[in-house]
Amino acid sequence: ASSTISDISRLSREIKSDKILHILAQQLPDSYFIMYRPVLQVNQAAVELSVLILTPLEIYCISFLEGEKDSAFIGSKDRFWKEK
Repeated sequence: ASSTISDISRLSREIKSDKILHILAQQLPDSYFIMYRPVLQVNQAAVELSVLILTPLEIYCISFLEGEKDSAFIGSKDRFWKEK
């Protein structure tokens, strides 16, 4: 969000109350650029990501998985995550 003299950006309640975004914004250094739910155009398809973090040296594509406490996730042959 940004503001100018003539225009002020408004954030939705969903963005303001998102715990993951709040933690990322507080814990990551200012030199990191967080792209939250970006939509990329790949060939002819729009691809929606969860979180993309650009650092001075690396790019991280992060997807958060929700599961039971102490569970682990394993990739399946069908390109889905299975909770174990």
